[in-house]
Amino acid sequence: MILIDLLFAETSHSNAPRVTIIKLWMIGLIQMAVGFSAVVISSFVNAEMTFAGWNPSDISIFLGVGIYFEATRIVFARLSDKANKVKPFMVAGTVLGLIGLLLIPYAISPPRNYKILIAMIFYSIGSSAVSTLIDAHVTTISLPEERNRIAGVIQGLRLLGFASGGILGGRLYPVLEFQSFIFVVICIFAILSIVSLGYISDEDRLIKTQVKSLQINRELILRKPNLLMLVFLVIYPLGLFMQDNLLEPYAILVLGFNDTQIGQLTMVWGVTTLIFVPIGVLTSNKIGKVPSLIIGQMIAVVGLFLYILSGNFQNIQILYAGLVIFGAGSGMYSVPGISIMFDVAALSKQEVSTILAIFGLTVTFSRASASILAGFIPQFQSLLAQQG
Repeated sequence: MILIDLLFAETSHSNAPRVTIIKLWMIGLIQMAVGFSAVVISSFVNAEMTFAGWNPSDISIFLGVGIYFEATRIVFARLSDKANKVKPFMVAGTVLGLIGLLLIPYAISPPRNYKILIAMIFYSIGSSAVSTLIDAHVTTISLPEERNRIAGVIQGLRLLGFASGGILGGRLYPVLEFQSFIFVVICIFAILSIVSLGYISDEDRLIKTQVKSLQINRELILRKPNLLMLVFLVIYPLGLFMQDNLLEPYAILVLGFNDTQIGQLTMVWGVTTLIFVPIGVLTSNKIGKVPSLIIGQMIAVVGLFLYILSGNFQNIQILYAGLVIFGAGSGMYSVPGISIMFDVAALSKQEVSTILAIFGLTVTFSRASASILAGFIPQFQSLLAQQG
């Protein structure tokens, strides 16, 4: 019933025509494209770099530095709010993301090739701009009581991108040359983005902004709901992403995974996460968004502890159990988390894109810091072991 409601429910606004969730599915396909490509980078590009002789710590650091450039989303958001348009800026972000993907195959070899930073910078700028602007767009065309459904659709498509990236990537990565594999990814990214952009109309924007400059109002950031959301968005990505860039190299170097098994690893997490998205919608409707968020995070923490045990015992079964539990928790808390973020952003009606960009900026720095810490901590431990 939840999936049927998500598909056929409608949202309305007193000053706008009714917008069906089917249209929101079409609009959200670009978020699916971002999720699909993100999995390719975090899993298969990561794995290809490992097979090419990169040190796992270097992978985390090089990819982490590129993530910091997602900070440019704030510029796209402010320009969008000022112009009261979203489509031209999403087109620009899509093009930049495609350029980044196109450059990746030429930056893998040799190890420590700094060209990978250029590829990641283009991809990070483009994908982060697209992700922020699509979230802002659906927030402006939704009512508060519909935002849980809207978040479910958008996050469901994002996670569907994760899952399809793992499934399709797991099938294609072992049988295609890496350059051909990335070409397929580029085609999928482009097709989904073009369809999505075709359904986006700036006439659907319901908020007329009055932004006159690119300066961010300090009081806007320090409002209590915004400040609490910022604190949350600083803390949770550290635990969520610190393991991300090390998981595939660990599976390859320590557990002996091949390219086919790496695809299976990603697929298990993606599919499990997707399955538990409707459960997150159900629990947040029944017990509230915040309790559902906390329960999902506690489940995900159990999965992370199993990651640790799998490392101690070098046990593949424990690793997969951790993946399933971590994916279940991620699916449960993703929808209420996104829904709460939309609710908070909607309180600042004239600067929705800007607020979501600030939230995204916070996640960017936390996520990039998690990646770089994941690279430096093993090096630091190795240094301590040598001195000991």
